[in-house]
Amino acid sequence: MIKLFIGLILSLFAGCAASPKGVYKSLSAADSDSGAYNFVDAISFARPMEISNKEKIEIKLEEGDPIIWLDVGRPFKSYYKLIRFEGNSGELVSFNITSLCQCYTVFRETIVYPIAFILNSDGQVLSSNPIKWKRKHDFLLTGLQLQGMWEAELPEDGKYFLLIAADNSYVGLTLAINYPLLIPDSPETYILSSPSGKVRVEMNPEVEFNDSFVISVQ
Repeated sequence: MIKLFIGLILSLFAGCAASPKGVYKSLSAADSDSGAYNFVDAISFARPMEISNKEKIEIKLEEGDPIIWLDVGRPFKSYYKLIRFEGNSGELVSFNITSLCQCYTVFRETIVYPIAFILNSDGQVLSSNPIKWKRKHDFLLTGLQLQGMWEAELPEDGKYFLLIAADNSYVGLTLAINYPLLIPDSPETYILSSPSGKVRVEMNPEVEFNDSFVISVQ
């Protein structure tokens, strides 16, 4: 029983100790010929997932995903996921994007700092900047989450895409500190920016959020 308990603790530690910089080093070493350097290529390289109004889906940025090189004032490389949806002319669409903290222990945890782009079928960017952020705890054991809202007015009827990547400009650095909820006197957990992780996407959410904060990189 003791050996089983120790093995469980070690496995949890191993799962949480993966270095974000190590993951990014592996990502950077990927064949550059397989990466997209613009949004037109990004659309053609990926097999999109489908999402519809009020639907909520969960994705994971991870090794094996298509790769995109981006330059939004600072260049970085990222795995990405492509989500396709139908839209009508003049419609205002919004996406609630929630990045989920990885690991549920007292060890260092990681989280994706997401960046997203709403694109038309020609790869033109309709929206790229989050209009607000908030930090929340959904449940005592889920750890910290980052939420952002992306929205755009659609110019015509047709198919559109939401491209989600990780802003790896600060990979390995602390994005936030997760203060413990279950044991008040236990040490805080540092949430590190990572190239991989889980992200939840909701199209046209019924519940919006108003409180926001600025992410500080340490």
